[in-house]
Amino acid sequence: MLSFRKLCSLGSNVEKVFSLGTATLKEGEVFSTERCFTLDDVQLFSQLCKNSNPIHFPVSSAEGLGFEDCLVPELLYAGLFPAIIGMQFPGAVYVSQKLEFKKPVLIGERLLADVKVINIRLHRQKYRVTFQTACWLKRIMAQVIDGTAIALL
Repeated sequence: MLSFRKLCSLGSNVEKVFSLGTATLKEGEVFSTERCFTLDDVQLFSQLCKNSNPIHFPVSSAEGLGFEDCLVPELLYAGLFPAIIGMQFPGAVYVSQKLEFKKPVLIGERLLADVKVINIRLHRQKYRVTFQTACWLKRIMAQVIDGTAIALL
């Protein structure tokens, strides 16, 4: 269970800090992960979702559509956000996610995904936490996703 305490420093500045056991959570905190999706990852995801879009495989289909390699399905790499939150806060319930896809991701490209705590509020004996979400092509630091997510902790 999360508990809430206010830390006052230097007069009227108030910093919200929430603790979960020995861990703390505060606005502005960032959690990250890196991942490189393989053709096997894309094939498994496509089988599970029944997604047969030819931009995902084979390479000849993606090339015929103007891409140099197969594309990773957008919701596969968007899945990095609930993974980060769930790993950091076991038992978290993912409530919503808003996404803007800015650039396609090719199979084999290394991604850096992060979630930043932007709001924490009490909601029915749980904490409703809003995260700013972003995913980047690590090699050139080009943003591929921008968005927000809400989870109950």
